[in-house]
Amino acid sequence: MLKVLLTFIFIRPFISSLAFPYLNSLYSALFLIFLIVWLIYKGISIRKIQPLKYPLTLLCLALIISVVFSIDKLNSLKELYKYISGILLFLIVASLTYENKIRLIRTVILAGFIISLLAIYQYFFGSQHILDYMSKEKITDSFALDYIQRRRAFFPFVTPNILAGYLVMIIPLALIDKNKIWLILPLSFALLLTKSLGALLSCSLALVIYFHLQGKLERKRAVFLFGLLVTFCLVFMARATTQKQHLQPIFSAVMRLNYWKDTLRMIKAKPLTGVGLGNFNLTLSRYAHN
Repeated sequence: MLKVLLTFIFIRPFISSLAFPYLNSLYSALFLIFLIVWLIYKGISIRKIQPLKYPLTLLCLALIISVVFSIDKLNSLKELYKYISGILLFLIVASLTYENKIRLIRTVILAGFIISLLAIYQYFFGSQHILDYMSKEKITDSFALDYIQRRRAFFPFVTPNILAGYLVMIIPLALIDKNKIWLILPLSFALLLTKSLGALLSCSLALVIYFHLQGKLERKRAVFLFGLLVTFCLVFMARATTQKQHLQPIFSAVMRLNYWKDTLRMIKAKPLTGVGLGNFNLTLSRYAHN
């Protein structure tokens, strides 16, 4: 059963919910069924999850409250399965042996490595194919055209920032296996090709904090981190030169400030129960999305 679990984990990032909604629904249903079967036949280690019983209980309670007081209960029930899958996966992984956890982490890193190669390929070779296709099909979406014309990598996700957010989560995992530290190179290069300023900055700061806490902020690591910060500055200057407002760094920053203001409005409107799971797209609850 472990091999099936690793297979599910491996293929997850290749099925973007925005790019492949029907395939994503099929995957999610099969994955949830598999997790339930695992739970029935193999169970979980109560001892290993004992320290987290209170946070898990509070999370489950919050989910129940969110569904019960939802402004659209049907939407919330449709969304609830994602959280159920996440909780079951957490419980199962927490119950694995140390060796199997390492196998799972390596599976996640392998998927990230392949995705980084796909993103690099898209940057150097695939962008023109996409532009030709959009021209043939007369697709004129300005955001999509700008992403591709400015050669920002995003494949197999739908935006550069989503790919960058994914890579930022994978890069620290790749630091675990010293024998395969070279995997950092394609992952970091793909991150650079997304030209995502938020991802570059957050990755740099997170690694600085991590190495400092570990007492491993050596010269070679400091040089690497300094290189990331220099790259951030170069990307910032390159994006700041564009004439299109929605591509400039300041536009992204202002939008996020607006999202946070809207979040405060949402909290004030329903401070205890919220609007319910899955109700972001309803007119009465269209607030912050990140």
